[in-house]
Formats: sequence, structure tokens, C-alpha cells
Amino acid sequence: MARHTCKRSLTVTLTLFVMQGWLYLEPIFGSEDILQQMPNEGRKFRAVDATWRRIMAAVRKAPEVLLMCSDDELLKNLIEANKFLEQVL
Repeated sequence: MARHTCKRSLTVTLTLFVMQGWLYLEPIFGSEDILQQMPNEGRKFRAVDATWRRIMAAVRKAPEVLLMCSDDELLKNLIEANKFLEQVL
């Protein structure tokens, strides 16, 4: 039980980190000019953007927090997205 609680807590925390980074960077990397000036960061942000949109689409279909937070694939995607965001920020 404690393992599941820790995993859920980590998932929620990473979701908030990714959301915060995505909200900050989305208007910046929405500009083609910026993408041309920063191609590596732009590629990483596009990967995060695709992951974030996929996660949000899944949440809209199944908004049960405890169920979503138990998904190993979700946690893996959030860890990767957070890593990319740290490289871009």
C-alpha cells in the first residue's frame, strides 16, 4: 500500500512539474522563429508537447485520479518529459 501511495504521489508531483514547464514554454515554442533559433530545444519541447497532449487526452477520457496515477507508462512518460523540460529550461 505504501508503495502505491508513493508512486501516486510521485505521479501527481511530476504531473504538476510538467504542466508548469509546458505552460511556461508553450507560448515561446509556439513561434516558428524561436524553433529555428533553438532547434534542439524545440525538438525536445515538441516531444514534451506531444506527450503532454496525449496525457491530457487520456485524463479527459478517464478522469479517475487514483486509476491514472497507478499507470506505470504514465509515470515513465512524465519522468521523460520532466527530464526534457529541465534540459530546455
